[in-house]
Amino acid sequence: MGLCTEHLCWPDRTRKQLRLRRSRMLPPGISLFVCLMVLAWTGRALADNLQAPRFITQPSASGSIVAVGRTKILQCQALGFPQPQYRWLKDGDYISGFSSEHFYKIQSVTRPDAGSYQCIAKNSVGSIISEMIPLSVAFMTSFPENSGGHIRVKMGHAAVFTFPSISSEPAPSVTWQSDDNTLLYGTKYATTADNKLIILNVDETDAKRYRARATNTQLGQEENSEYIELEVDTSQNLDVSPEIIVPPQNVTISRQKSVTELQCIANARPLHLLNLIWLKDDIP
Repeated sequence: MGLCTEHLCWPDRTRKQLRLRRSRMLPPGISLFVCLMVLAWTGRALADNLQAPRFITQPSASGSIVAVGRTKILQCQALGFPQPQYRWLKDGDYISGFSSEHFYKIQSVTRPDAGSYQCIAKNSVGSIISEMIPLSVAFMTSFPENSGGHIRVKMGHAAVFTFPSISSEPAPSVTWQSDDNTLLYGTKYATTADNKLIILNVDETDAKRYRARATNTQLGQEENSEYIELEVDTSQNLDVSPEIIVPPQNVTISRQKSVTELQCIANARPLHLLNLIWLKDDIP
């Protein structure tokens, strides 16, 4: 037996007929039809449509370097039913509550805003967390005062100029220059992975002042260190036997990396007679 009103009966789910009942209150020839919503059936349909959240947009790594003072918007969007709510984390800690906004806005970025961000999308069915996306804040400090100095090297030996300390994100591009703007290129000059300048087989023409220039390519900012003066001791004019100035360092690389540089810098006088031979497992 189904549901009945004064004017009609709605059968149970197994029957497909709608049985009408005439009301004594209605004139002959007039019928009244009533539409009933069966909540149980509607509830089943809604249950069939429930979906846990799934991401269609995760926080993107593109543009993950932002300058101090700029605005950064992180976006994360998911589909699901009911509509998901979003919550953001930085370095594993919650930085917002759940809301319908699928973006997180950082206004006037500062250096402490750097970190790893994630978002959580949640509805009544379940929740999902995004990948961790690093955010870097671009900046560069000035070289410290008294970054200059003085070094004295015997003729024929190598002069090593240490790169003065500077903080920068990303790491700066570094070049060295002399006070007379001589180009520091050729076999006589070398720059190490930690930005030291090495002048091989020095002579009296190398007695100058040198400084480092750091460029933050993200900001377009340049900083110059103070000059370091090189004094060459010319009291002895002797040949110099080969010596390793910068030995190779242990390095660990991933299999997918296509290029790896091993550095070995040696000095001798005369320099043009110096030959370097690389060996792998004691085999040239």
